[in-house]
Amino acid sequence: MIVSRHGVRAPTKATQLMQDVTPDAWPTWPVKLGWLTPRGGELIAYLGHYQRQRLVADGLLTKKGCPQPGQVAIIADVDERTRKTGEAFAAGLAPDCAITVHTQADTSSPDPLFNPLKTGVCQLDNANVTDAILSRAGGSIADFTGHRQTAFRELERVLNFPQSNLCLNREKQDESCSLTQALPSELKVSADNVSLTGAVSLASMLTEIFLLQQAQGMPEPGWGRITDSHQWNTLLSLHNAQFIY
Repeated sequence: MIVSRHGVRAPTKATQLMQDVTPDAWPTWPVKLGWLTPRGGELIAYLGHYQRQRLVADGLLTKKGCPQPGQVAIIADVDERTRKTGEAFAAGLAPDCAITVHTQADTSSPDPLFNPLKTGVCQLDNANVTDAILSRAGGSIADFTGHRQTAFRELERVLNFPQSNLCLNREKQDESCSLTQALPSELKVSADNVSLTGAVSLASMLTEIFLLQQAQGMPEPGWGRITDSHQWNTLLSLHNAQFIY
Protein backbone atom coordinates (compact mmCIF):
# COMPACT_ATOMS: atom_id res chain seq x y z
CA MET A 1 0.00 0.00 0.00
CA ILE A 2 1.26 3.48 -0.92
CA VAL A 3 -0.28 6.52 0.78
CA SER A 4 0.61 9.76 -0.96
CA ARG A 5 -0.36 13.37 -1.23
CA HIS A 6 -0.90 15.12 -4.55
CA GLY A 7 1.80 16.40 -6.89
CA VAL A 8 2.96 19.98 -7.37
CA ARG A 9 -0.05 22.29 -7.43
CA ALA A 10 -0.79 25.97 -7.62
CA PRO A 11 -1.50 27.73 -4.31
CA THR A 12 -5.01 27.09 -3.05
CA LYS A 13 -5.54 30.74 -2.11
CA ALA A 14 -4.72 34.23 -3.34
CA THR A 15 -5.88 36.45 -0.48
CA GLN A 16 -5.62 40.14 0.23
CA LEU A 17 -3.60 39.35 3.34
CA MET A 18 -1.00 37.57 1.21
CA GLN A 19 -0.51 40.79 -0.71
CA ASP A 20 -0.62 42.99 2.38
CA VAL A 21 2.42 41.29 3.95
CA THR A 22 4.77 41.94 1.01
CA PRO A 23 5.37 44.84 -1.38
CA ASP A 24 6.13 42.35 -4.15
CA ALA A 25 3.70 40.72 -6.56
CA TRP A 26 3.19 36.99 -6.17
CA PRO A 27 4.15 34.92 -9.23
CA THR A 28 1.44 33.70 -11.57
CA TRP A 29 0.76 30.00 -12.07
CA PRO A 30 -0.19 28.13 -15.26
CA VAL A 31 -3.33 26.58 -13.76
CA LYS A 32 -6.27 27.52 -11.53
CA LEU A 33 -5.86 27.84 -7.77
CA GLY A 34 -5.27 24.46 -6.20
CA TRP A 35 -4.95 22.54 -9.47
CA LEU A 36 -2.16 20.14 -10.33
CA THR A 37 0.36 21.76 -12.67
CA PRO A 38 1.64 20.04 -15.83
CA ARG A 39 5.04 19.75 -14.16
CA GLY A 40 3.36 18.27 -11.12
CA GLY A 41 1.81 15.62 -13.34
CA GLU A 42 5.16 14.88 -14.98
CA LEU A 43 6.89 14.41 -11.64
CA ILE A 44 4.15 12.09 -10.40
CA ALA A 45 4.43 10.06 -13.61
CA TYR A 46 8.15 9.65 -12.87
CA LEU A 47 7.20 8.43 -9.41
CA GLY A 48 4.79 5.93 -10.94
CA HIS A 49 7.54 4.69 -13.26
CA TYR A 50 9.90 4.26 -10.30
CA GLN A 51 7.27 2.31 -8.38
CA ARG A 52 6.77 0.02 -11.39
CA GLN A 53 10.49 -0.79 -11.32
CA ARG A 54 10.36 -1.45 -7.59
CA LEU A 55 7.31 -3.68 -7.85
CA VAL A 56 8.88 -5.60 -10.74
CA ALA A 57 12.03 -6.13 -8.66
CA ASP A 58 9.86 -7.45 -5.83
CA GLY A 59 8.12 -9.84 -8.20
CA LEU A 60 4.72 -8.20 -7.80
CA LEU A 61 4.38 -6.92 -11.39
CA THR A 62 5.83 -7.99 -14.72
CA LYS A 63 8.34 -5.79 -16.53
CA LYS A 64 6.16 -5.46 -19.63
CA GLY A 65 2.45 -5.40 -20.26
CA CYS A 66 -0.46 -4.22 -18.17
CA PRO A 67 -1.22 -5.31 -14.63
CA GLN A 68 -3.81 -8.03 -14.36
CA PRO A 69 -7.29 -7.12 -13.07
CA GLY A 70 -7.17 -6.83 -9.31
CA GLN A 71 -3.41 -6.29 -9.13
CA VAL A 72 -3.49 -2.50 -8.90
CA ALA A 73 -6.06 -0.18 -7.34
CA ILE A 74 -5.67 3.60 -7.28
CA ILE A 75 -8.06 5.59 -5.09
CA ALA A 76 -8.06 9.40 -5.13
CA ASP A 77 -9.85 12.11 -3.19
CA VAL A 78 -12.34 14.35 -5.01
CA ASP A 79 -10.17 17.43 -5.64
CA GLU A 80 -8.87 18.05 -9.15
CA ARG A 81 -5.27 17.85 -7.96
CA THR A 82 -5.77 14.47 -6.30
CA ARG A 83 -7.71 12.97 -9.20
CA LYS A 84 -5.10 14.15 -11.70
CA THR A 85 -2.32 12.91 -9.44
CA GLY A 86 -3.89 9.47 -9.53
CA GLU A 87 -4.13 9.58 -13.31
CA ALA A 88 -0.50 10.70 -13.67
CA PHE A 89 0.68 7.97 -11.31
CA ALA A 90 -1.24 5.37 -13.31
CA ALA A 91 0.29 6.67 -16.55
CA GLY A 92 3.78 6.31 -15.12
CA LEU A 93 3.13 2.96 -13.51
CA ALA A 94 1.53 1.33 -16.53
CA PRO A 95 1.67 3.44 -19.72
CA ASP A 96 -1.11 2.81 -22.26
CA CYS A 97 -2.99 0.63 -19.78
CA ALA A 98 -6.58 1.34 -18.80
CA ILE A 99 -6.10 1.61 -15.05
CA THR A 100 -9.14 3.23 -13.51
CA VAL A 101 -8.57 5.87 -10.85
CA HIS A 102 -11.39 5.34 -8.38
CA THR A 103 -13.00 8.50 -7.03
CA GLN A 104 -16.24 9.11 -5.19
CA ALA A 105 -18.98 9.77 -7.76
CA ASP A 106 -20.04 13.05 -6.11
CA THR A 107 -16.91 15.18 -6.45
CA SER A 108 -18.68 18.18 -4.89
CA SER A 109 -18.88 16.55 -1.44
CA PRO A 110 -16.13 15.34 0.91
CA ASP A 111 -15.20 11.67 0.66
CA PRO A 112 -15.51 9.96 4.08
CA LEU A 113 -12.46 7.82 3.29
CA PHE A 114 -10.24 10.91 3.15
CA ASN A 115 -12.29 13.26 5.34
CA PRO A 116 -13.76 11.27 8.24
CA LEU A 117 -14.04 14.35 10.46
CA LYS A 118 -15.77 16.58 7.92
CA THR A 119 -18.23 13.84 7.04
CA GLY A 120 -19.05 12.98 10.65
CA VAL A 121 -17.60 9.47 10.62
CA CYS A 122 -15.77 10.38 13.81
CA GLN A 123 -15.44 13.40 16.07
CA LEU A 124 -12.74 15.06 18.13
CA ASP A 125 -12.93 15.50 21.87
CA ASN A 126 -12.40 19.26 22.03
CA ALA A 127 -10.98 19.41 25.55
CA ASN A 128 -8.59 16.49 25.16
CA VAL A 129 -7.37 17.66 21.76
CA THR A 130 -6.82 21.21 23.02
CA ASP A 131 -4.89 20.01 26.07
CA ALA A 132 -2.73 17.67 23.99
CA ILE A 133 -1.84 20.33 21.43
CA LEU A 134 -1.07 23.04 23.99
CA SER A 135 1.06 20.62 25.97
CA ARG A 136 3.21 19.83 22.94
CA ALA A 137 3.27 23.49 21.92
CA GLY A 138 4.95 24.46 25.18
CA GLY A 139 1.89 25.48 27.17
CA SER A 140 0.31 28.12 24.95
CA ILE A 141 0.22 29.36 21.38
CA ALA A 142 2.19 32.40 22.55
CA ASP A 143 4.97 30.04 23.66
CA PHE A 144 4.67 28.20 20.36
CA THR A 145 5.27 31.37 18.34
CA GLY A 146 7.83 32.72 20.79
CA HIS A 147 10.08 29.71 20.28
CA ARG A 148 10.07 30.33 16.53
CA GLN A 149 10.95 34.01 16.34
CA THR A 150 14.15 33.33 14.38
CA ALA A 151 12.13 31.56 11.70
CA PHE A 152 9.52 34.33 11.64
CA ARG A 153 12.29 36.92 11.19
CA GLU A 154 13.57 34.92 8.23
CA LEU A 155 10.10 34.86 6.70
CA GLU A 156 9.80 38.61 7.22
CA ARG A 157 13.10 39.05 5.38
CA VAL A 158 11.97 37.00 2.39
CA LEU A 159 8.64 38.83 2.27
CA ASN A 160 10.38 42.21 2.66
CA PHE A 161 7.77 42.64 5.35
CA PRO A 162 9.08 46.02 6.62
CA GLN A 163 8.01 47.55 3.28
CA SER A 164 4.59 45.87 3.20
CA ASN A 165 1.31 47.74 3.56
CA LEU A 166 0.55 45.93 6.79
CA CYS A 167 3.84 46.90 8.37
CA LEU A 168 3.88 50.49 7.13
CA ASN A 169 0.33 51.06 8.38
CA ARG A 170 1.24 49.72 11.81
CA GLU A 171 4.26 52.01 11.99
CA LYS A 172 2.02 55.00 11.25
CA GLN A 173 0.06 54.05 14.36
CA ASP A 174 3.27 53.61 16.39
CA GLU A 175 2.74 49.86 16.56
CA SER A 176 5.55 47.35 16.32
CA CYS A 177 6.13 45.68 12.99
CA SER A 178 6.34 41.91 13.31
CA LEU A 179 4.16 39.17 11.89
CA THR A 180 3.45 37.57 15.24
CA GLN A 181 2.35 40.84 16.83
CA ALA A 182 0.41 42.08 13.81
CA LEU A 183 -1.38 38.75 13.39
CA PRO A 184 -1.93 37.09 16.79
CA SER A 185 -2.37 33.34 16.53
CA GLU A 186 -5.16 31.32 18.10
CA LEU A 187 -5.88 27.61 18.37
CA LYS A 188 -9.41 26.64 17.32
CA VAL A 189 -10.76 23.16 17.98
CA SER A 190 -14.18 21.83 17.06
CA ALA A 191 -15.66 18.37 16.68
CA ASP A 192 -14.61 18.22 13.03
CA ASN A 193 -11.56 20.46 12.72
CA VAL A 194 -8.37 21.78 14.30
CA SER A 195 -6.82 25.00 13.04
CA LEU A 196 -4.33 27.69 13.96
CA THR A 197 -5.08 31.24 12.90
CA GLY A 198 -2.94 34.35 12.58
CA ALA A 199 0.78 34.41 11.88
CA VAL A 200 1.21 30.66 12.43
CA SER A 201 -1.37 29.79 9.80
CA LEU A 202 -0.13 32.41 7.35
CA ALA A 203 3.52 31.39 7.77
CA SER A 204 2.68 27.74 7.16
CA MET A 205 0.85 28.61 3.96
CA LEU A 206 3.43 31.06 2.60
CA THR A 207 6.43 28.85 3.23
CA GLU A 208 4.63 25.98 1.51
CA ILE A 209 4.03 28.29 -1.47
CA PHE A 210 7.78 28.97 -1.65
CA LEU A 211 8.38 25.21 -1.67
CA LEU A 212 5.81 24.78 -4.44
CA GLN A 213 7.54 27.51 -6.45
CA GLN A 214 10.81 25.60 -6.10
CA ALA A 215 9.23 22.29 -7.08
CA GLN A 216 7.49 23.95 -10.02
CA GLY A 217 10.89 25.08 -11.29
CA MET A 218 10.26 28.80 -10.98
CA PRO A 219 13.50 30.77 -11.49
CA GLU A 220 13.36 32.76 -8.23
CA PRO A 221 11.41 31.15 -5.38
CA GLY A 222 10.68 33.74 -2.72
CA TRP A 223 11.59 36.55 -5.14
CA GLY A 224 15.14 35.21 -5.28
CA ARG A 225 15.72 35.72 -1.55
CA ILE A 226 16.02 32.04 -0.62
CA THR A 227 19.51 31.01 -1.65
CA ASP A 228 20.74 28.18 0.58
CA SER A 229 19.61 25.08 2.45
CA HIS A 230 19.82 26.77 5.85
CA GLN A 231 17.30 29.39 4.76
CA TRP A 232 15.03 26.69 3.34
CA ASN A 233 15.19 24.63 6.52
CA THR A 234 14.46 27.67 8.68
CA LEU A 235 11.48 28.72 6.59
CA LEU A 236 10.00 25.25 6.23
CA SER A 237 10.17 24.75 9.99
CA LEU A 238 7.22 27.18 10.09
CA HIS A 239 5.25 25.00 7.70
CA ASN A 240 6.10 21.75 9.43
CA ALA A 241 5.46 23.06 12.94
CA GLN A 242 1.74 23.44 12.32
CA PHE A 243 1.42 19.73 11.56
CA ILE A 244 3.70 18.08 14.11
CA TYR A 245 1.55 19.27 16.98
